[in-house]
Amino acid sequence: MLILKKGSGLRIHATGSTAELNALNEHLKVKVNNWFFARKNRPAWDGTESFFNPRTQIFSLGLLHHVRCWLKEKNIRYALQGSNPPLPELKQSNLKDITLRDNQLWAINRWLQCGGIGVIVAPPGSGKTEMASAIVKHIGVRTLFVVNSLDLLMQARGRLETRLGHKVGVLGGGEWHTEGRGVLVATIQTLTRALGAKKEAAVRELIDIKLVIYDECHHSRSAQTKKLLRFMPNANFRLGLSARPFHKYDREDLQKMTAEDVRVLDCMGPVVAEIQASDLIAENQLARPRIYLVPFESDDLNGTDRSWAKAKKTHLLENLGIVSTIVGAVKSASAAGELSLVVVGSSRRYGLNVYFKLHDAGVDVIYLHGTVDKMRREWARRQANRGRLEAIVATVIYDEGVDLPELRQLILAYGGLSAIKLEQRLGRSLRHKSRGQNVSIVVDFISFGNRHLRKHSLSRIRQYLEQPEFEVYLIGSKKDFPSSVMRLLGRRLRFVGQLPDRNYFMELKNESDQGSRGVQAMAGEKVNAVPDNRVLPKGFSDSPRKRSSSGVS
Repeated sequence: MLILKKGSGLRIHATGSTAELNALNEHLKVKVNNWFFARKNRPAWDGTESFFNPRTQIFSLGLLHHVRCWLKEKNIRYALQGSNPPLPELKQSNLKDITLRDNQLWAINRWLQCGGIGVIVAPPGSGKTEMASAIVKHIGVRTLFVVNSLDLLMQARGRLETRLGHKVGVLGGGEWHTEGRGVLVATIQTLTRALGAKKEAAVRELIDIKLVIYDECHHSRSAQTKKLLRFMPNANFRLGLSARPFHKYDREDLQKMTAEDVRVLDCMGPVVAEIQASDLIAENQLARPRIYLVPFESDDLNGTDRSWAKAKKTHLLENLGIVSTIVGAVKSASAAGELSLVVVGSSRRYGLNVYFKLHDAGVDVIYLHGTVDKMRREWARRQANRGRLEAIVATVIYDEGVDLPELRQLILAYGGLSAIKLEQRLGRSLRHKSRGQNVSIVVDFISFGNRHLRKHSLSRIRQYLEQPEFEVYLIGSKKDFPSSVMRLLGRRLRFVGQLPDRNYFMELKNESDQGSRGVQAMAGEKVNAVPDNRVLPKGFSDSPRKRSSSGVS
């Protein structure tokens, strides 16, 4: 019989026969994604990562649910001693100036019933910070709220202070203020550096932490998080918040997940509650996205674009046609007084090129990247939400968490394959609109010529089609796309002539749903969503012209 006993720091100590412990050890070995390519430096490695220490016979409480499912499947008898008991139910909103919605209370109570450990999955704009604030106030223990970026640090600090009604401590952005009535907000980077540079002060702050909240907890797969948690032996409560914490999640079988995803389980626990974006859109709590897919040429006739890096540079970063389309889309929105966000990925040179083109076209635009100081970032966010900016061009610092409720148009100028990053980027446009129709416009660029871009484009389109409340449009007609592609995509796609123009954005500002002419098209039917004479180019094959951009990489 296997005995599972909870120790300090959410560790489970297993005792039993040698055969049982060996079987448990084998079960908690999980394949690392793309392990074969890393094997050349470790020829004897079998490509697995172990989440059980056979010497100390310890694994994390976050894996307990999956371990119990496996024990039941294998008919192995076990006894559990000292697990987290359920916490008292939260029956009504306890926050200042806000009432929690029913789905928020349900998610909070699910986490409480599970003993205060686990992940709440909720889309951007659903009020994850408000749920975290309610939990902090309900439990009333010393709390560490961890974020992964400077923008999220400033935003979380303001929201927590507003909802809790008192100051919170801040560790990050050049600040080290620990007075905060039991709540600290910190970046994972600052905490990691502090544990090396001023270890005694950092350990003194972490030793009394009892609740760890990790916003955008898909980042908890990093080695930094594992190291950090070792310094919090009393942190018996853990809450993860994310729109998509796992690339692939299975509620019962760890072997159907990758080691990268199991690391999140190991640190934060299993999914205990999930709020669907489509449900919130149907209830008008989030904006309904209308996604326009713009095709561009990426034929690889000479076989020169075999790598993703080469394809990205040739067909995306140096594609003047894409930049020209971005300028046209932003000008259409700005002419109607609407804000646009252009996300350019990690390439600062590409972002600078887009910024120059928009600036030369007379758009009031600002460019934000990792070296921009925190005060300017916060100033830009406030100016945008007050309607004093027409467009923001941003690198990966705007991929997640940043609150832009006045954003009407999101332009994904970079593509990519990651489902987690796409979910986060879409979240910038899902916030409820305070004026006009509760609708947002999303522009994405797709291609089926190059094998890498084809794989990425199909992956993103499938992700859009997973949500029944998302409206997805292809620019062009059915005959413009390969039949093999159309079979893969199904019949939910609609075809339109071109991107929204100024008149379309003006109609979105009205309360009545007059801007939904393209929405009423039957699946597969071609309609003119925008009644103007502008023709959107089907392919972009112009050779790039380089602009001097010294100091930008």
